[in-house]
Amino acid sequence: ERHGHTYFEFLDNIIREEGFDEFIALLRAQPQRYRFHYEARAHLKPLQILRLWQAGMRRCQFGFEALSTGLLQRMGKGTTAMMNLEVMKICAELEVPHNGNLITRFPGTTRDEIEETVRNMLRYASGYEPLTRSPFLLGRDCVVFRHPEEFPIANLRNHDDYKGVLPPELFDRLEMFELSYDDRGLDVRYRIVRKH
Repeated sequence: ERHGHTYFEFLDNIIREEGFDEFIALLRAQPQRYRFHYEARAHLKPLQILRLWQAGMRRCQFGFEALSTGLLQRMGKGTTAMMNLEVMKICAELEVPHNGNLITRFPGTTRDEIEETVRNMLRYASGYEPLTRSPFLLGRDCVVFRHPEEFPIANLRNHDDYKGVLPPELFDRLEMFELSYDDRGLDVRYRIVRKH
């Protein structure tokens, strides 16, 4: 009321499932109709996405990251390519932009995973809002950081971009969220993904 705005964005990285029904009921019970943006995982059920839309969600961001089930499993996403495609379909039906990402250059990605991604893009996803290509960014607490021995990486360190703004002793001492690493894997080309 003070600022005269009814559109807002939630700052959570992801919507919590605990209390979801109560949250939606509270939003819908308000006399004012709100519009909002929320981030979510693609494991939300179609009815939950519909209920978010009914409560005012007009933009969202789903952490799709990949259209290869095997790659999603190694990323620790807890979703499948089919779940991602289903959410893309529901967003298209509700006319809700989803700002989804497609991660490229994930350490250890195989040629088969890239080919599966392209097949799914061409066969199923081409009628939906395109995903935004985003190169993999290693962050603390992601699956690659927690289990580096399972991925072809070495020499984890603060992201190299910080070297230009931090003194060397501070760069070495601080634990920044974004990290750089040396990729020891095969250089799997993502040109075919960029093309489609």
